[in-house]
Amino acid sequence: HGRGGAGINAGFWMMDNPDLNLTVDQQAQVEKLLDSRQKEMIQHRADQEILRLELKDLIRSDASQSKINKVIDKMQDGRSQMLKQKTQTTMEIRKLLTNEQKVIMNRMSRHGGPGMREHRGEPGMRGHHGKCGGDGFREGRGMRHGRS
Repeated sequence: HGRGGAGINAGFWMMDNPDLNLTVDQQAQVEKLLDSRQKEMIQHRADQEILRLELKDLIRSDASQSKINKVIDKMQDGRSQMLKQKTQTTMEIRKLLTNEQKVIMNRMSRHGGPGMREHRGEPGMRGHHGKCGGDGFREGRGMRHGRS
């Protein structure tokens, strides 16, 4: 859908899924929620990309481990915030569903639907591939080995 972002893909997947049979009102509420979250997720991803570049520069300049660790901690904090935001968005969407729709969503989540597999092929933290540099980093991916 081009909007990307954790939690956001789940909402668009739901809106396109005829099995859930969302009402016009539910569709409007989900769309409003997703629109309000989109800017936040774009900013989170941009912040992560900047931190990845900072880390790469620190490693290349043989910076102290404490400086490197501070950037890594910021990266982890950002990832944690993104996961919390994704979960919050998912839970807010679930509040809009009937019990029957929740059962359908749960069943589809176990089979590759929303909630568990948003990153598959989407630009962002895991789906964005770039060139592998000699320093063990890829744009959008972090460390090649032992990444968290």
